[in-house]
Amino acid sequence: MEIKNILEKAYCLKNGGNNEDSLKLYSEAFDILVAEAAEYAKGLEEVFEDSEKKTVSKKYLEKFNEYLKKDKRACVISNNMGVLFAKTGEKASAKSFFEQAIDLTPEGEKYDDPYIGLEVLNSQ
Repeated sequence: MEIKNILEKAYCLKNGGNNEDSLKLYSEAFDILVAEAAEYAKGLEEVFEDSEKKTVSKKYLEKFNEYLKKDKRACVISNNMGVLFAKTGEKASAKSFFEQAIDLTPEGEKYDDPYIGLEVLNSQ
């Protein structure tokens, strides 16, 4: 299934209150983005600085993150996962995903949702 279709289905399930299945689909969509980012970065840079220790090169990580931040998909997925974890009372996971959403927000984009999510979590 295409990532767009997965996200549409996850959104519908989330709005319908089916948190568990929605979370699975958002996780699947994020995994697809991570695989795409890895392929993108691998094609541009040497993956390992030290092949014996499997130390990932800084350039690879930069390209990997560049791909995830090229649009808002990664930050929106992370935020929605944070919302779902918050709904199920898993505050530590929710916080982690809200913070990830903030980190993955493309430069110059205004995306307040994860900040709001963190604020709500901290007020509970």
